[in-house]
Amino acid sequence: MSRARNPEVDLLRSFALVGICIVNLPLLALYDAPEPMREPSGLDEIVYFANVWLLEGKVFPLFAFMFGWGIVSQQASAVRDGQSFSHRYARRLLGLLVLGVLHALFVYTGDILVLYALLGLLIWPCIGWPGSRLVRLALATVPVAALAYVALGSLYLIEFGDTTSGPSIVTFMDAVAYRQFDWPFTFSFVVLFNGPAAFAAFCLGLAGARAGLLQKDNAHYLWLRRRIIPITLAGLTLSLGYAIAEANLTPEPPDWSAVAGMALGPLGALFLSSAYFVAIVELARHFTFPQAFVATGKSSLTTYVLQGLIGGVLVSGYGLGLGAQMGSAGYLVTALVVCLVTMLFARIWQIWFRRGPLEEVLRALTGTR
Repeated sequence: MSRARNPEVDLLRSFALVGICIVNLPLLALYDAPEPMREPSGLDEIVYFANVWLLEGKVFPLFAFMFGWGIVSQQASAVRDGQSFSHRYARRLLGLLVLGVLHALFVYTGDILVLYALLGLLIWPCIGWPGSRLVRLALATVPVAALAYVALGSLYLIEFGDTTSGPSIVTFMDAVAYRQFDWPFTFSFVVLFNGPAAFAAFCLGLAGARAGLLQKDNAHYLWLRRRIIPITLAGLTLSLGYAIAEANLTPEPPDWSAVAGMALGPLGALFLSSAYFVAIVELARHFTFPQAFVATGKSSLTTYVLQGLIGGVLVSGYGLGLGAQMGSAGYLVTALVVCLVTMLFARIWQIWFRRGPLEEVLRALTGTR
């Protein structure tokens, strides 16, 4: 008999997906939307800065943490089904890779599924490690992530500071054709921005699931909860430094101190995503959330792709073209609407089906009964 699913796991995924949608929607429109028709307002500047400060680079590690967490569930599922975990895991990574390539070419070049498949391969030799060793590996990866952020800032000043806006996208096939050209560059950005940080989160999620982090009165969780205030303050302070550095990352004149400040991003994310983790769990334990939130977490793969599909239709030149009329505040409102729609879809789908459509596809590719 399978264990009852912990709704806190699904709520963590659901909240991470809301943050991802807020961060991704303006990036989705970067090339696919027509040229802006108006100057950004003061509110747009405030929303953009808050996005960089509180969400950019902080919600992806939380989502990656839950990916690492899921590896333990996959191991238990393989044992229950009498199947080889290695065989199932390999097919799952291959399925994720295939879905990621399709997602990148037909929905959003900033796709993270391909990266997750590659990182899932990289963490494979470490799956059997004890939790303490996984935590040490994760912490050792954080400086690598900081250096990757510095590299991103340097590349922007040296190579990409004068990058022009994207081409005029009129039809969906225009967008697909340009994504094929743009994806190698975008994927290199995704690797630097998310790769080391996501790998560290994989390790922490794997260690957390092994340690029963979400079990009642777990010592490790209680340790985090008791220190939530200093953890939050450290995360906010470091992330503020990162946001200020990014705001000053201008190629003319080159600001190399801002490049150095980019290193604060992964450091702040380590603390702030931990604070988000505790806050979401505490909310889940004190309030009953609508089932749409839980359904979204159960269908996280479907929701992630559906966010891009709906967002593209709304903001792109081949869709309604709303991206030309919106600043950062408009993107925030639109992203929240997209999240609401995808949550309603997940809940309605769950009434008739046990899993989301793409979850079923991935299970079929994995060979899971």
